[in-house]
Amino acid sequence: MKFWIKIHGPVLAVCDEEILGEVLEEGDICFEVKESFYKGELVDEQRLVNLLMNMRNINIIGNNAVAIADSLGLVSRTIEISGVKHAIIVKIKGDVYE
Repeated sequence: MKFWIKIHGPVLAVCDEEILGEVLEEGDICFEVKESFYKGELVDEQRLVNLLMNMRNINIIGNNAVAIADSLGLVSRTIEISGVKHAIIVKIKGDVYE
């Protein structure tokens, strides 16, 4: 598995490799997995885990990426758009809030 990551100052953007550029639609929700936001560096799971543990603000989309963040105890809530999980993670003083 590979993941696209891009760092925007204090925010880490992450998406599963295969959904980059897709438009996810469900009901009133239309979510574009934009290359301009997510495409920076293609990384493996080990590099992703390191970034997830060290960044304080994370915008993450994709079932594989969200599952990894969840396995690290970083995810308490997700939304699902067309079967694809999305989460926003904000860490404050070591705690995780969504």
